[in-house]
Order: sequence, then C-alpha cells, then structure tokens
Amino acid sequence: MSARSPPPSPPPATAAFTPLALIYTPAHVFQQPIHRIHTERDVSRFRRAPSYAHLVSFLFRLNVAMFPRPAPSPSSPSSSSTSSRPTQTWPSSFPAPSHPTVPFSRTVRGLAALIAQLNGLMDEVPPDPGPRRFGNVSFRTWHARVESRMGALLEEHLPAAVLASPAASTEEEGPAVTAKEELAAYLRGAFGSPQRLDYGTGHELSFLAFLAALWRLRGFEANADTTADAEAEGDGMAERGIVLGVMDPAKGRDSYFHLIRRLIQRYTLEPAGSHGVWGLDDHAFLPYIFGSAQLCPAIGRTTSPLPTEGSLLRADGVAAVPAPAATTERAAVEAQRAHNMYFAAIGFINDVKRGPFWEHSPVLWDISGVKTGWAKINKGMLRMYEDEVLGKRPVVQHFVFGSVLPWADEEEEVWAEEVWAVLDPSNGKTAALSLVEGSSTSASALPPSLPSQSPQSPPSQHQGHSAGPMAGIAMSADGVPTTRAPWARPVGDGGGGGGRAGPGNPGTMMQPPTTMMPPTRAPWATSAAGARSAASTASTTNTMTTATKTAQESGRKA
Repeated sequence: MSARSPPPSPPPATAAFTPLALIYTPAHVFQQPIHRIHTERDVSRFRRAPSYAHLVSFLFRLNVAMFPRPAPSPSSPSSSSTSSRPTQTWPSSFPAPSHPTVPFSRTVRGLAALIAQLNGLMDEVPPDPGPRRFGNVSFRTWHARVESRMGALLEEHLPAAVLASPAASTEEEGPAVTAKEELAAYLRGAFGSPQRLDYGTGHELSFLAFLAALWRLRGFEANADTTADAEAEGDGMAERGIVLGVMDPAKGRDSYFHLIRRLIQRYTLEPAGSHGVWGLDDHAFLPYIFGSAQLCPAIGRTTSPLPTEGSLLRADGVAAVPAPAATTERAAVEAQRAHNMYFAAIGFINDVKRGPFWEHSPVLWDISGVKTGWAKINKGMLRMYEDEVLGKRPVVQHFVFGSVLPWADEEEEVWAEEVWAVLDPSNGKTAALSLVEGSSTSASALPPSLPSQSPQSPPSQHQGHSAGPMAGIAMSADGVPTTRAPWARPVGDGGGGGGRAGPGNPGTMMQPPTTMMPPTRAPWATSAAGARSAASTASTTNTMTTATKTAQESGRKA
C-alpha cells in the first residue's frame, strides 16, 4: 500500500491572516450561515477556509489549557523555576457550580444555566412508548421546543454586549442578520438531528464552533468577578473554565456532554456518520482529547514545549495517574470516570455496549496498549481529529459558514497545513503552547508566528511538513483509514501493549481476538508482531481453504 499523496503546493499569499482574531469593529456585517460543503472538493477547500484555522486554533487553546502546570509560587509568581514547585492539575470532579482553582466567568455560568434548562426540557418530554426501530420520535418534540426557545435562551444567558453587536441592513436585502442568528445556527446543530434521530461528531463540532464563534465575538473576555490574576489569564484560565464549566460531564446537568449522553440514552439516538467498531467512538471525540491532556506531564507556564511522551508523575517519579492500559479494566474505569473526561467517555461506552471491549471498541483497545504515556495519546488524538472529523465529508457536510466562521473566498484562503505544521513538536516549541504566552482574552493569534508569514505559504522552518501531521499515514486502496490508532503498537513491537489487559491478566473486562479472526491492526502496519499475526491468519485461512476443496473433490468422486 502506498502512503497518501501530499497536497499540491499552496498558492502565493494574498493577505495577512490572524487565526481566532477577535471581532471588535462595530461595522461588522453578519451573515446568515449556510451550507457550503457538498463534495470532496469542498472538503479540500474547507481546509483552506478561515473557519478551519479558527476552529483548529480554538481547539488547541482548550487542549493546552487542560495540561497540568506547576503550581503558582506565592513568593515569586513569575519565577521561571518550576522544578521544586508542586504540580497543579485540573480534575473533573468538583462541587458544582464552582471549581476550587478555576474561576468561571459570567459567560461560562450563563452557558451552564442554559444547558441546565435544556436538561429540564427533557424532563417534560418522555420517550414515546410505541414500537420503533431507530431512535425515539419524542426527540423531535424536544428538539422543536429547543428550537422555539433558542432566541430567548441566548438573550437570557449570553452577554448583552455580544448579542447587541450592531448589524448593517439595506432595503434590498431586508432585515439585517445579527450575532444572535449566527450563534443560534451553531447551537441549533449541536444536539443531534431531529430528522435522522442521531448524534455524532459533526454535532459535537457544531458545539465547538458555537464556543469558538462566541470567543471571537469577545463573549469570554475577562470579567470583573473572576479571581484570575494576570499570570493565570496568560496560562489559559479562560479556556480551562470553558472545558470544565461548560463541557465536562462530571459537572452534572449543566454540562454539555452530560446533556448529550442523557439525550442518547433517553431517546436512543443512533450514531451519526459512525465507522461502527472501526471508529474511535460512536458519538464523541473531544472528551478523549481533553481527558488525555488532563493526564499528561506538567508543562511550564509559558516557555516549555508540549511533551510528546510520558504521563503525569509525582515528585518522587512515580506515576500520578493510571496507565493507558487501565482504560480496559472496568473497575479502574469506574474509579476514574468521575475525575477524568477520557475515563468518563470509556465509562459511557461500558454503559451502553455489551461484550468484550476489544470487540466493540478495537481502536480504543489499540490505544490502551500505548506504553509511552498519555502525551503520545493526546498528540495522536489531535491527529485523528484532523483526519476523522475535520477531513471527512459525512461529518463536515452539515457545517454552516457565516461571517464569524467564514468560507474560503479566493482572496481569504488560508493554507491549513501551515496551521497544523507549526504544531509539530520537532519545531522545538509548539504553537499550541505559544498561545498561552499572552492573555487568554487578548487578540493574540494562534500561532503568533503565522501573521508574519504568508497565509498561503508554510514558514521556511516548516518546509517538508506541508502535508500536515497526517502525512505518511498510509491509506488503503479505497481510501479507508487505518482501523487502529496510527500511533498505537501491539504487544511485542516496542511501542506499547505490554501490561495492558488481555490473556493471563485476570480481572480484565475483555479477551483478545482469536487467531481465526482478522486482526484489528491495519494490513499496512509494519511491526514484526503485526506481520506475524497477519501471516498466521493467512496461513490458517489457506489451510482451511485447501481442506475444504479436498473434501468437496472427494464428495464428487464418491
């Protein structure tokens, strides 16, 4: 199998571009968001759209914010020495509606209250008791009620200054579109499809876009009632508040993923655009990114590169968090799901699925074998998100584009690989971490180096990475991606697997596949263990085929 061909060289630059730049101008003209992605060619163009850079930048802001940090030094908060300082982590479990170390802004508290109201609406719409094959039709009733109250909910819970953004209007075009209408378009698509009765990563992406659009409209600017100091603001405090205060399912009824999981169970929503067992998860992706970040090694507040290997350690060098292999052990998952978003996502899978874990979640089973720590998993999750969510037409075809998250006009195209390439750890310092060098509520770009470079041409230090971080990942002849996590390795190849749940490890919740089943590993994997597994399977199959033909010939002669 051949590796995926790199994209053509980007065209010449035409204008400067700042990812995730805040919208300040009172003359901003809003647009009614519409669908733009209809073909595979449109997906490629999406990767050159400003909205793609905005979404990726926002995702990395949230991800970096969840990495552990050295605790602030009371005597010298700005000291760069972190070796002797304790580590500050951001666990999921905390007494709602506050967090002991992360202040929630008024906007975060408002969004939490909005989600709690949507949970209350669910109590008013019980599931339909009639026979059904896919999904419960009562979900359409719930979604219609949300739709009818969308405008009032946004006005009640979001800052008036955001929704009161001036809008231009003309007699020919009729009433002007407002910021509220653009935000509502993304929030409306964040809870599943009432037509198909399903929910998937495309709807999750719509919620991420809602938060990113709100960020660009200055909805998360620092509030007077937050206790974050200047150093904390520059350390991603606002972004951390978004993840823990709005998205974390451990927060309860006023968190997005708690609401979504309740919708899925109450109305039996189908997976949308799922790869089945060959996907990471039937419904969600972001909890695995933020949850793995919670377990990574601590990073410096402003100067350290993001680690690519290792897990969070105690001062004595002992692991402070469970190993990836623990995700396959039901008891460990139950013990950790209230404290970590990754384990909470695994716990939800255990709630809704039956059977061996390796059978219904082979990709997560592969990832559980990573021995080089949670940092490698976090990096791999980001790479998978680029390919399996942002790069798949069935996922992004329902995404809408307006003025806050715009489409790729020819004069505004941004080469996506430039945004992704600067996140490569081989650059010495990732742009994802660079974003926390300034105030998290400032208009500083992610990455800061991009505005000084041509938006169409990769920076000189990134030559050779123009294909993005997924370059070199092999694809099958029909374009189907690897069925296993591309960074995971099986037992015995030196990359992972040792010590994970499996045969000879009593108390685990699963058993590995038998030799008669095809391996979950992709056929182009190059490890010796994978090759031996594939050769063994092929040899067994050929032997059975020969025996069958011999028996058939004997029967005909008789």
